[in-house]
Amino acid sequence: MVVHRKRWIIIRVDYEPHSKVAVEQLTDSDLYVNLRDVTEKLFGPGQYSNLVVKLHKELDLAVVQCPMADYPRVRTAITLLTKANNNNTSIALTCLAVHRCARAHKLAFLKLVKLHIKRNPKRRHELQELAYKIAST
Repeated sequence: MVVHRKRWIIIRVDYEPHSKVAVEQLTDSDLYVNLRDVTEKLFGPGQYSNLVVKLHKELDLAVVQCPMADYPRVRTAITLLTKANNNNTSIALTCLAVHRCARAHKLAFLKLVKLHIKRNPKRRHELQELAYKIAST
């Protein structure tokens, strides 16, 4: 059995309703830098450069990959992060799931995409393309 030394955290990103323009400018690197900064402020300097953040704006979801040893600190920082980028866009991050292997993470993420397709039938084609892209990586 393979032991994975990483954790994959699926996060829902909630924005303020009036900050739509600032949200479109939000990038993976903005979220990564803010998450790393909050973690370092709370727990001191560490090896938080091993974080990997992928933001899916279409779904308002993000995936954070972190080392197993840093998982409790990173999850705490996710809960406490309230500002997203230089424009001080107010956000709220909610942990939806945590997985120990990439396969379980990918399957759970695809289930969330299917839920979005059911809720937004007008965007079905766009979301299905995103699901195929995620499944192929």
